[in-house]
Formats: sequence, structure tokens, C-alpha cells
Amino acid sequence: MNIDELVKEQRAKEETYDNERTDVRNRIAHLEQRLKDMKFPHWSDMLSQIMKEVNKITEPRGIVFKTSNYRTLGLDPGILVFQDYMHSKKQMYGNLKFEFYEALFYTYDRRRIAIHSVDDIIKIIDGFEKKHEEELDETLQKYGSWEKAKEAVFNKQLYYGMVPDSEQTEDYFIECVRRGIDLCSFPAGMMTYKILEEILKEGSNKFGLYVADSEHVRNLFDKRLFDLAFEHKENISDRFSPEKLKEFGFYQHENLMKRILKFPETILEIPLNMMREDYFIQLSKCKRSLA
Repeated sequence: MNIDELVKEQRAKEETYDNERTDVRNRIAHLEQRLKDMKFPHWSDMLSQIMKEVNKITEPRGIVFKTSNYRTLGLDPGILVFQDYMHSKKQMYGNLKFEFYEALFYTYDRRRIAIHSVDDIIKIIDGFEKKHEEELDETLQKYGSWEKAKEAVFNKQLYYGMVPDSEQTEDYFIECVRRGIDLCSFPAGMMTYKILEEILKEGSNKFGLYVADSEHVRNLFDKRLFDLAFEHKENISDRFSPEKLKEFGFYQHENLMKRILKFPETILEIPLNMMREDYFIQLSKCKRSLA
């Protein structure tokens, strides 16, 4: 085979590869549009990230979606990726999207999520659309109107300590408090003055915030804890790894008492329903100032 034939063959291969890659891009773009039409922005955002990875594909039939978001509740890193998406979808749509994400992310490993083909995604979404329509019909029949259905879904949601986008966090949780939803896993470090005021107004014991009953404790909560919370707000969720929390039995009362004395910022990680006045009294003994 002479050089011209080699060049021609190589160009043919490249053209085939480019066409396949363009086809992948087009099909993903089509899926994104379908998801936007269905008004599921989380999915569109996710597929946009997949889209960015298309240029890095080594084989046209495989797409790799990389992620470094491992923030969650103490599971292994592979599960963390799945959990993050599970919680984010539950916040708005209840259990409806669970099957979609479970099918999409079952091939994860510790550093990446592999989607074997765009056709797999299409099948998943086709199946989900059908399920979504069926469930929507059932919901509308049950509640009579879409507004009543949305209200019911909101009130039945479960919260696992996952926080929505920062700019929405305050309004979101104030609304939860007003609706009587227990913020059981809400970490103290994510608290804001407005949310605290709303909880106190509604009745602190109702929401597991037992520490607010004492004026002494409330002053600590208002001033010293909040100063630290706002100072470290950006990196609070990454302060302790799940492994470390497990290592020293983070949620055992005795360990918490010892750790607060040594590391005052520990109090920011304690979920509200586990907060006790003892911890704030212990905090007041700290030699190191919180603020």
C-alpha cells in the first residue's frame, strides 16, 4: 500500500470517527432538549457536563462522565456520587426520579461514572417518560389538581442533610419550618439568623432545636456559633471526612463532648436534632475563641 492509499484510509477512518462523534453529540443535544421540555433542569445540567466530555471519548460508543462531588453522609465514594444526585432530585420531585438515576449510575466506580452508550440513556429516558406520565396521571387523579399534588409532594419529602443551592437554602428551609417539616439532619453550621428566628417563632422543640430554650445558650448560638458558621460557610461540608467521623464515633455523646472541647468547630457539624445544651455549655469552656 502506497502513501496515498494510507492517507486516504486514515482520512476515511477519521471521517467515520468524526461522524460517529457528531452523532453522539447530536443525540445528547436532542436528549437535553427533551429534558428541558420536561422541565427537569437537573438532568439538563448533568447532560451538559456529559456533553463536555464527548471530546475526550476514546471510543465513539462509550461516554465517561467524570465527577469529583463526593459530599454526602458517610458512605463509600462510589455511593456518594449516586447519593448526591438522589438527594438533589428528591428535593424537588420526591421518589419519581429514583429509577432514572439508579439505572444511569449503576456502573460507577470511585472516580467516574460510565455510560456505555447514548442508546442506553435514550432507553432509560423513554422508560422514565412513560413512568412519569403514568405517575402524573395517578397523582392528578388522587389530588384533583397539579397545585394540590405539588403541595403534597413537598410535604412528604425526606431530607437527608443535603442542602440546595446556597442562594436558595435560606428560603427553602424557612418554608420547611413553616410547613412543620422536621429539619432533622440540618447541620448547625448551615443555620442562619432568619431560619433560627423562624424555628424559635414556631416552637424550637417541635424541630429538635432543644438548645434554644435557655437564654445563655441562645446567646451563644446567636453570636459565637454564627460568627464561626459564616466565617467557614464555604467549606463546612468538607471539614470532616466520613472515615474520620466513623473513626472516632462522631455521633456518640461522650466523643462529641471531648471533641467540642478540643475542636470547637465540631459543633457546626452536629445535626439539629442531636444538639444538646451540654454541647453549648462545653463550648463555653473552650479556651480557644470560636469567633
